[in-house]
Amino acid sequence: MVRENVANSHTALRFPHVRALDGVRGLAALAVVMHHALFTQTDGIVFGRAASAAHFIYGYFYLGVDLFFVLSGYLITSLLLLARRSPHFYYNFYWKRAFRILPVLFLVLALSRLLFHTPFVYLLPAIFFIANFTFVWGIPDVGPFWSLAIEEQFYLIWPTVIHRTKPRHILRILIATIIACGLIRFVGNLQHHGRLGVRIVHVDGLAWGAMLALFAFMARVPFRQANAAKLWRRFAPVTLGVGGVFLAAAIAFHYIPDLNFLTTCAAPLFTALLLYLLTHSQAALARLLASRPLRFLGDISYMLYLSHAYVISLYDRLVPGHGTVSTLYLRFGVCLAVSVLWCTLSLYLFERPIGRLRRFVLKPE
Repeated sequence: MVRENVANSHTALRFPHVRALDGVRGLAALAVVMHHALFTQTDGIVFGRAASAAHFIYGYFYLGVDLFFVLSGYLITSLLLLARRSPHFYYNFYWKRAFRILPVLFLVLALSRLLFHTPFVYLLPAIFFIANFTFVWGIPDVGPFWSLAIEEQFYLIWPTVIHRTKPRHILRILIATIIACGLIRFVGNLQHHGRLGVRIVHVDGLAWGAMLALFAFMARVPFRQANAAKLWRRFAPVTLGVGGVFLAAAIAFHYIPDLNFLTTCAAPLFTALLLYLLTHSQAALARLLASRPLRFLGDISYMLYLSHAYVISLYDRLVPGHGTVSTLYLRFGVCLAVSVLWCTLSLYLFERPIGRLRRFVLKPE
């Protein structure tokens, strides 16, 4: 049970920067890039045994999006919990989101229109964060903006829940959200409405991450490392157990290729990964994820996620045809290198200079 006295003493708490989580963000972005570059649009390529096995694995790397959701739910909820009594709670939160999300989004949309002539009928839903509903209206699905829309819709409501709700009730809301998403997704699949679970009912990853933040806040982890083992013992069986049961059911009923069921399995298992990194900061896995290359990918992950598909499309336009496995991997290598270069320039010349302007807008907590 979440103790109210912990929540009321939030001003003494701070979430320290966990470098391994930056690496997790970079790993998630890299997985999505690999999925699009090495799995999609590969018709006609003859794969050998080893290459075929690798290609099969790349097909599931889209779950990097779910890893993003869990991580985002944890990080944003952590910040909201610490600031929930601030007199400038809403003002600072939404200005921070605006500085982080909007400049990159507008830049990518502008380049999408300029280079690829993306129809305005799709750009408008992306601008207003309703791109996850475009399939309902029959609008062509262009770009990765559907997942960004899901996040921003969640964060339109979630700050008010954190600000006005007692922690024990927040926990109940999160549990209800996770159960509802699973049930709606299951019924949607039975009725052959699979995209309902992917594009609309897809907030359980955010809810799992938020639940982790709530339990970490309750246990003051990683504020007091003495409580880390207790948190791991209490919450790890829940995340691993729920994820394991769903995964076993998916395998038993031959649903393993289905995105909806894998999302249901992946969200609690990814939460267990984040929990492990928070409570075992000196473990080998935490040190690996805290490596400089992965952390740098984490720094550029937002732009990388939004723009990499356009880089791949531009490569295919300039270098048509990738009929062999070697040319497919060449495509991946070139597109990744170009994407990283572009995102690095964006980070240092565009995103960080704009981010420094926040100090003129934000109010003291």
